[in-house]
Amino acid sequence: MVRLTLSPVWQVGSQSKWMITKYSIWFLLQYIVNLCIIVLVFYALRHSTPPIGNHLVYYGTIGYSMDQEGKTLTTENQLNELRLERARRMLKIGNLSRFKVATSSHRLTIGILASGRHNHELTQLIGHLSNYLTDNFRLVICNVEYSSIARPQEVTHFEQFLEVIDINSAPTASKNFEVYSNRIAKEAQDYWKCLNQTAKWGSDYVLLLEDDALPVPEFNTAINSIMRQLDKIKQVDYVKLFHPWRLRGIPSLFQTIIVTTFLAYFLQLLIWRDRNLFVILLVTVSGHIVVRMYFREIFADVQFFITQSAQLSKAESCCTPAVIFRAFKIGEIVTELSSEKATLKHAKDHILDESKFEGRATDANFVVHIGYYSYLRKKIVRTGN
Repeated sequence: MVRLTLSPVWQVGSQSKWMITKYSIWFLLQYIVNLCIIVLVFYALRHSTPPIGNHLVYYGTIGYSMDQEGKTLTTENQLNELRLERARRMLKIGNLSRFKVATSSHRLTIGILASGRHNHELTQLIGHLSNYLTDNFRLVICNVEYSSIARPQEVTHFEQFLEVIDINSAPTASKNFEVYSNRIAKEAQDYWKCLNQTAKWGSDYVLLLEDDALPVPEFNTAINSIMRQLDKIKQVDYVKLFHPWRLRGIPSLFQTIIVTTFLAYFLQLLIWRDRNLFVILLVTVSGHIVVRMYFREIFADVQFFITQSAQLSKAESCCTPAVIFRAFKIGEIVTELSSEKATLKHAKDHILDESKFEGRATDANFVVHIGYYSYLRKKIVRTGN
């Protein structure tokens, strides 16, 4: 009888393959377990922390919001009607006169740039302000609609309750505002003029709101906390209350890296009793991607929930739907920035961001951008937070 025997070389190769397979399975198990735990941690944190201005609840999102009959809303017009109906209910129970005879006007004047949008954004904004502002700050409307000498009907409706300032209310013969570049230049000039006009009431701070920026329920708490911080941080001239989440890098980027790295290292040490750097690195990278995709607001929400204060960081370049200015700096800001011409690639937000004035931004968005009809482009555009 012939007996077959395995050669030593084949045995060594077989053992090596088995060891590699065993190590790969062990490595994959560590990676999956650690990553799943990190995802569960953030999932639990997300569902236990109230979100700031959750637009799924307060402002509607296609595919999530439902009307009073329980039908899912599938178009921007349906969402707009939902917000408008809610705002009108708020106005019925609110008292707008308190914003004209304002007892807290020494602290803040709020200027609204009313640009004559097509979907009653001004009504929506004022309705939500009347509901969410508990302090009686002065509220002023800057009418920047240039299409006719008469004020827009929506502005006229509110002038019995609020101060209205006409900014370039009559059309300028020398300018064709159907040209996009002229509208950009006009938008910038309207912004600086409204800022200058709203500073005349002598408040400590001025907040400019574009009419397609709705305040979140935490708005009153947030702006009071910002003003308290500005009382101490004298070098800061303005604070932005909005920056699209998809464009945010600072500080959530660093917070995500730090937290995911710590969790990956801690879990590797606690569960597996080793410091496999390759597993830690892979879990950190994967965890970072997951957090940035699905839990990007969580750090700002947790900080606000614990401190009831808006966290400020270096302002990133973009967007001016809601900005608080230090009032005594406004004269200098307007004088310097209004002399710069706004162009297609150098709009008012770029002019402000690139100026010598020191800016900050809140870590969370305290307004929700609802304007899908662009005043500048004269067409429907997709917006996002």
